[in-house]
Amino acid sequence: MNKLQKPAFVLDELEYNTLKPKIAFGEYGRNVQNMIEELPNEPDREKRNRLAKAIVAVMGLLNPGPKDNDDFRHKLWDHLHVIGEFKLDIDGPYEKPVPEKIYEKPKPVEYNINRIKYRFYGKSVELYLDKIADMADGEEKNEYIKLLGSFMKSSCKSWNDENVSDQAIIGQINELSGGRLNLEYDGYKFSLDMARSAKSTNPLASTNKYNNKKNNNNNNRNKNNKYNKKRK
Repeated sequence: MNKLQKPAFVLDELEYNTLKPKIAFGEYGRNVQNMIEELPNEPDREKRNRLAKAIVAVMGLLNPGPKDNDDFRHKLWDHLHVIGEFKLDIDGPYEKPVPEKIYEKPKPVEYNINRIKYRFYGKSVELYLDKIADMADGEEKNEYIKLLGSFMKSSCKSWNDENVSDQAIIGQINELSGGRLNLEYDGYKFSLDMARSAKSTNPLASTNKYNNKKNNNNNNRNKNNKYNKKRK
């Protein structure tokens, strides 16, 4: 017998994973699958239900997720039935799933077909213009037009790195509004300072600025603590 050749009785005892049944869910492992496969062999229905609950509890420990979420628990019971090939005769807290529902392919997601005239303005500017066009003529409407025009000027500067004239902004406003706004070319003045002042008064912007400053202070404090520990 060749020294490199193992005895026949040793080869017969080896069991490779490639020869075993495929695992339905890798996160649970083969032991959980073996327990579920043995579940129908229990003749006592009440005991079988208790074993099923115990297996689901183990599956919950192995599967990361919000444990107190009802959808998460429902998913675990569905996985139990899937591993059991939908043949488990147990009383679960949820309706027994059917293969057609579990393996149903999701519906294709429809693409957004809304065309944006000026991509650097985005769709929001067009929506804002629709709201402004519905407003009654007056000082409030004019202020909104000035703010939006200033934002458009700032956005165009950021994306295209060029200073666009007020006349061009007014022409774009008239165009994007579909003619609902017909502004005079010499009636409005837009400025980058007005756009910056609008951002500074935004409560969300000020909150983010405060949070960023707070995070920077915490990072600096942590760095100092590490430095002091090294010196000691």
